[in-house]
Amino acid sequence: MKNTLTLLMTAAILIILSACQENAATNELRLSDVYPLPFHSIKEVEIVDGRNGNKVVLTNKDEIALFVAELEKMKLEEYQSSEKREGYLWLVRLKSKDTDYQMTSYQFADRHFMSEPAFNDVVFEFITNR
Repeated sequence: MKNTLTLLMTAAILIILSACQENAATNELRLSDVYPLPFHSIKEVEIVDGRNGNKVVLTNKDEIALFVAELEKMKLEEYQSSEKREGYLWLVRLKSKDTDYQMTSYQFADRHFMSEPAFNDVVFEFITNR
């Protein structure tokens, strides 16, 4: 009887966990889900190092496309934050003819996100390897 009860409890827990996992996968967003900007229209990318204010400006279409492709690979998960944050490690501005979008490691389009891989890692790796 104990074995049957244990088996049933384990099955119930596994079902609940798999349902939660499936729900988490459907909430996954990409950069293009957050910013409706057609990425081919980006004319300039400005990357600001929040530690010292240094800027890197990308204007080459191939370099912009490569960087945006790296950002698009990030899986974003939105979360509610009541925490006030100031400053940033990296600030990225995507500039098109009509619109500018900016993002930091925790905020995209006035919404809070966690990303995988981490936004700061993606930006740092790109800057380091360019």
